[in-house]
Amino acid sequence: MGYLVNVVPGTVTGADGKLQQAPCVIKVDGKKVAESDGVTSTKGCSYTIK
Repeated sequence: MGYLVNVVPGTVTGADGKLQQAPCVIKVDGKKVAESDGVTSTKGCSYTIK
């Protein structure tokens, strides 16, 4: 059991002028536990805090 944290960032304009999802990062106690660059993964960031 734990708490699920989801981050779905908004959009930004990419180098090609098209909209794409912004990157996101989830940190717990200063440590990066989830990351999305917004290009290869469009689901955002997700992490379960235990």
